Amino acid sequence: MNNFKFWKLSIKELRGSFNEFKIVITSIFLGIFIISAVGSLSENLKFEINNQRSQLLGGSFELSTTYQKFPQKIKNWLEGNGKVSEVIELRTMLSSNKNLINKRRLVELKAVDENWPLIGSVSITPNQTLNQSINNTNVNGVLIDKNVKNQLSLDLGDTLDLGDSRIVIKGIIKKEPDRMFSFATFGSRVLLSIKTLQKTNLIVPGSLVKYKIKFIPNKNNINLSYLNKLVEGTNITVRGINSSTNNFNNFIERTSLFISMVGLITLLISGIGISNGVKGYIIKKIKNIAILKSLGAKNIQVFLIYLFQVMVIFLLSIIPALLAGISIPFLLSPIISSELFDTFQATIFFKPIIISFSFGLIVCLLFTIIPIASTYKIKPIQLIRHAAHNIHNQSSKKIKIFIFFLIFLLSYLTVIMTNDIKLSAYIFTSIFISFIILSALTNIYFYILKKINFKIGSLSELVRKSIISKNSFSKTIVVSFSIGLSLLISLNIIEESLDNKISKTINQEAPNHFLIDIQPNQIDTINKLASSSKDILFLNSQPMLRGRITEINDIKVENLKVNKDVEWVLKRDRAFSWTNERPKNSKLISGEWWKKDYNGPLLVSMGDKIAKGMNVKIGDNIRFNILGRNFEATIFNTREIIWENMNINFIFVLSESSLTNAPHTWIASTTSENKEINNNFVEKVVTKFSNISSISIEESYKAIKSILNLLIIIINSIALITLLSGVIVLTGILDVSKKDKLYEIAIFKILGASPKKISLLWLYEYLIIGLMASLISLLIGCLVSFILLYFVFNVDFYVNYLTLIILSFIVPTVVTVFSFFKMIKLVLSKPLQVLRAHNH
Repeated sequence: MNNFKFWKLSIKELRGSFNEFKIVITSIFLGIFIISAVGSLSENLKFEINNQRSQLLGGSFELSTTYQKFPQKIKNWLEGNGKVSEVIELRTMLSSNKNLINKRRLVELKAVDENWPLIGSVSITPNQTLNQSINNTNVNGVLIDKNVKNQLSLDLGDTLDLGDSRIVIKGIIKKEPDRMFSFATFGSRVLLSIKTLQKTNLIVPGSLVKYKIKFIPNKNNINLSYLNKLVEGTNITVRGINSSTNNFNNFIERTSLFISMVGLITLLISGIGISNGVKGYIIKKIKNIAILKSLGAKNIQVFLIYLFQVMVIFLLSIIPALLAGISIPFLLSPIISSELFDTFQATIFFKPIIISFSFGLIVCLLFTIIPIASTYKIKPIQLIRHAAHNIHNQSSKKIKIFIFFLIFLLSYLTVIMTNDIKLSAYIFTSIFISFIILSALTNIYFYILKKINFKIGSLSELVRKSIISKNSFSKTIVVSFSIGLSLLISLNIIEESLDNKISKTINQEAPNHFLIDIQPNQIDTINKLASSSKDILFLNSQPMLRGRITEINDIKVENLKVNKDVEWVLKRDRAFSWTNERPKNSKLISGEWWKKDYNGPLLVSMGDKIAKGMNVKIGDNIRFNILGRNFEATIFNTREIIWENMNINFIFVLSESSLTNAPHTWIASTTSENKEINNNFVEKVVTKFSNISSISIEESYKAIKSILNLLIIIINSIALITLLSGVIVLTGILDVSKKDKLYEIAIFKILGASPKKISLLWLYEYLIIGLMASLISLLIGCLVSFILLYFVFNVDFYVNYLTLIILSFIVPTVVTVFSFFKMIKLVLSKPLQVLRAHNH
């Protein structure tokens, strides 16, 4: 036969065999869909962000400074060389007395001038212009977002207290052009004009106020380096469009990478189903293969025929998966347009398509090459022999070399997807080690089963022998389900441990409230209010000022090499405090505290872990820029900072100096066992001083908890997808072993076993397999979560046993019930018909 006839024969044989490949098709589709969908959505978002960077930043450049207004000289230069819009941002309390019910909420104020926005537009409900809503000088109009509206139960036209002024709600903000990258916010948005803000008297010396200028130059030679030279020697930060979207791009890339890796793991798990599906198909085609060989077909020709069939099935599976994946950005386009961008036009990108196709092809070949290679072992003599059990996956050297080549390609593709060789190495090492541990535990359990003996002929002995038999797929089922369940258990333990830690901290260690933006002339009055409280109320107050590190040991910040974990300390302004008294409950790690009457050169105490990450020690010098002036301090000691207790913690605490006279504010925390007393005290303070804002730790925890819950739901959903892969593998195994099980049932019935006893035997077998998977998952889940909690999160290991028990019974229940209903028809089959069919 020539090759054309072989391919024609291959297609003819495949026509009636598509039902045999349903597990293979499902397995390929699931993994490829996840990878292609995430890749396409990620590429679309990054493309749109790059296209709209100017709008998202609010101009070509953004200049910002804290505490101080822009020097008039710089402001005049900017106005003379381009378009300028001024923005002022600060946090404050918004008060509502609607229906005589007093409510307060911490909000993010954004005051803008008449030129804002330079690029893009604000979407307001009801539809109106900024001149109609907030720039009308006759009315102190403001715009609020839907969160403020819901929290304070507000309606259009309602009047509120803001500082010393009364403001009127003129509309609801639907979309704000330059806000999407503000991930960390303490409150909801209130938008108003700068003129209205000035009437509130909220800005006083030392207030934590952010001044910004959006700038579009009218000359091409004005670039980022030019502006940096212009503001040199000041505390002004300049951002260009290239750096403005980095945080969000990184967020998209990390999230996409995480979900894509889950898709790859799902594809790898599904590979077991692909392998079993192909193996079952080859077993059913033994006689066809034997006939081909008896007619003179060579081994390589038969091998290529069935490889060609698998590739056809692969293409039929991957094309709808890719189409479904690339359609996701188009389906989500209305949501993305309404929530993120003014306009979003989905596009087809070829990179995620190529990567997804390549992953699918490599995994398909990796898991099917050995079952297809078994055709080499099939001989013409097997036309007269039942040979399903005689097919062994003994691979030749060429096949092994090809498998190693496929693994190399898989690694290379992962590097392309992550753009990080080190990260790819971590991923593959983690997967490899996980599979080794999983395989080792599985082998230990099966070894124990082999050594245990029950009474001959008993139900337990029959189940044991069935599980450990050479032709059993028990190990495959255990491995397939253990991956998803161990992930679920790990996540559950980590979530419970973190929640337990936070709950304990809030109930036992954390303060009830924070008071911020306290003026120096107000702190004594607040201390008196606290001391006059009827109940025990602890008030911890400290002065605060913000500045940034510019040099360490005469080396500029941009030239420093520090650990990635502490890079955030150098990137933006940091909060400082000062005192000559050692803070309460502070634990010194190195050095000693300076004397109470110290009045010499500036000294600094810093967090020990931060110091180690920045590679500094006692005696080293740090230069700070505070309010436009440079101060140099010598490291005198390092101390332990426990962020988890949620108390006032400063990375840097300075000795008392001339900074005491600089414009600054105070921050205070309140702690009381009686929440009502504490709330009444906070209410008195914020009522008496309109500039002071309060932050409830309990409400902040609820907000954090809601975000954590959303994240846990997403990750748990992904873990359930891996369990779905296990179900796919189980389905394939049951299909492959269907003929053998049918024969086994027939023998049992001839020997006198009733359908009830056979059903019990079946249920016990798969229940034990499910329990083995649960036990292994428990061990791996507890081990992984313990390592992460102890070494990464530094949190005590905590287990909710009820939840753990429920999770542990998921797999045994799924495996037992699913396999029973899948094979119920076999139990009711007639033994004579089965034996006749078997012999033929």
